[in-house]
Amino acid sequence: MVRYLRGQIAQMANIHSETLIYYERNQLIPPPDRTETGYRLYSGEVLDRLEFIRQAKEVGFTLEEIRQQLEAIDHKEADLQFVYESLKRKYDEICVMLEQLENKKRILLEVKDKIFDPNQCPSLYKLIK
Repeated sequence: MVRYLRGQIAQMANIHSETLIYYERNQLIPPPDRTETGYRLYSGEVLDRLEFIRQAKEVGFTLEEIRQQLEAIDHKEADLQFVYESLKRKYDEICVMLEQLENKKRILLEVKDKIFDPNQCPSLYKLIK
């Protein structure tokens, strides 16, 4: 099995090397093996885990939520129902956020159209009331 030093795996995952130690401390990645001189040696499997963490963060999961998901996945009898429900909740949250953003977008377009309509009053306060 191929092993990578902290700097190598960090570069491959496009993260800061200190982030690996942070993830290790917070049980997001397993503790790496060590050389006789104490250097951390990470397996290639850590890259998959780091990619999972990156994607989960990107869609808005907290590190604690990610840790819980990884624990469920790592468990020999994986609690995939927990993972599914967690993903479903986040999906629902994002749908609500998108709806709210669409509403804000609509309001901004209405205000913008009123501002450039010469028949409208130029007072912004009146435009948004």
